[in-house]
Amino acid sequence: MKCLGAVMVVVLGTVASPRSAEACHTLSELPVWMYGAVAIPVNGGFTVVNLIVDEPRRGYALAETLVTAPIALLGVAAARYAYSECDEGGSLYPVAGRGARIFTLGMVGWSTALFAHGIYVLVRPRSKPSAAPALVPVPISSEGGELIGFGISGRF
Repeated sequence: MKCLGAVMVVVLGTVASPRSAEACHTLSELPVWMYGAVAIPVNGGFTVVNLIVDEPRRGYALAETLVTAPIALLGVAAARYAYSECDEGGSLYPVAGRGARIFTLGMVGWSTALFAHGIYVLVRPRSKPSAAPALVPVPISSEGGELIGFGISGRF
């Protein structure tokens, strides 16, 4: 968790720092790619769990919401930085390249979708468990109709 905090401080510090003409070309996309280094594993982990688990628990949804919200906000700051312009000799051009700008918007969208999913799981009504048992005994008959034993059938 300390590593995530350190990365967030570096990214926000770089995003918020003033840019001069000399600094326009020096590591201009670093905050964007540092943001991606944080967002991709976190978003990827939540996405994999969401695809595997049918009905996530409320604790998981709370964690998903609390973790992806700051990542989405950090992404907005990185996107703002990536779409800002740098003035060099009277000509303005974007700080980050087209790929970095598109990447940032995609990551913000992904984080925001996970945040919305966490809220949805928190507020949706829970499905009631079925009254039927998961496993039930089933009689096994011979071809002549005689009872020869019992088996177990149900959801596994």
